[in-house]
Amino acid sequence: MLFSTLKRLFRKYPSVVILAVLGCAALYALAPSKEQLHLSPEADALPFETATQQLQTLAEDSDAIILTRHAKERMKERFFSLEDVQQILTQGTVEDVSGPDEYNDYRYKTTFCCIKAEDSSIVAVIEPKKVVVITVY
Repeated sequence: MLFSTLKRLFRKYPSVVILAVLGCAALYALAPSKEQLHLSPEADALPFETATQQLQTLAEDSDAIILTRHAKERMKERFFSLEDVQQILTQGTVEDVSGPDEYNDYRYKTTFCCIKAEDSSIVAVIEPKKVVVITVY
């Protein structure tokens, strides 16, 4: 359908169609490649110390902690309470970051010693006024 429309337009307005096609080709040639657009995870991710401070501050209010369905399932499976999650977030430190994901979010891994007699970790996304917990282990 597109091709037949272009053929009809070319018969009536050959110079306009040629200019349009050349313009599209030029824009395509000038557009940055996917590699040029890709930012490294470190480019927009918060430094570990800053991320740790934000997580600790936000998690002081348990209402600011949002648990995904996956996180709730893992908490139940691994016997973590909301208080355990809050303690990991408020007293732990960020050790790793991944992303950006499909939502352009960075996931911060926070670890705290000695819950359940071993190191415990949370992977969470920092949002302006809340912490979204992705998983707990």
